[in-house]
Amino acid sequence: VILFDNMNNQVQQGPEGLLTWYHTIPPYTRGYFTLSLSLTLLTTLDVISPFSLYYNYNLIMKGQVWRLLTCFCYFGTFSIDFLFHQYFLVRYSRLLEQGEFVSKPSSFLLFLLFGAACMLAIAPWLHLNFL
Repeated sequence: VILFDNMNNQVQQGPEGLLTWYHTIPPYTRGYFTLSLSLTLLTTLDVISPFSLYYNYNLIMKGQVWRLLTCFCYFGTFSIDFLFHQYFLVRYSRLLEQGEFVSKPSSFLLFLLFGAACMLAIAPWLHLNFL
């Protein structure tokens, strides 16, 4: 496995290189990446069901508030589609966090929360389960 950093410089290969790459990801992006990877792993191992992750307004009102977060973090089972989702998530979230919001982590979090709130507001009318 050959990995590259932000400046297109080759970094270590193997497990050490993967761990080094993981630790170079900015904190909010790393958390989002880790949560989405963890949810996919847990559903693949049948620890949790994908049906407990999707957005359902009625179930949220009955106390299943985790659905407000998990509907943004579950991208399906391990597949090429999942890999593309992860790639784009890390790439563009990292670019925003290290570019536009480089010295403003609270502004980046507010940006993410505002986007999530807007999507949650329109989801019932568009019948979207995973945002």
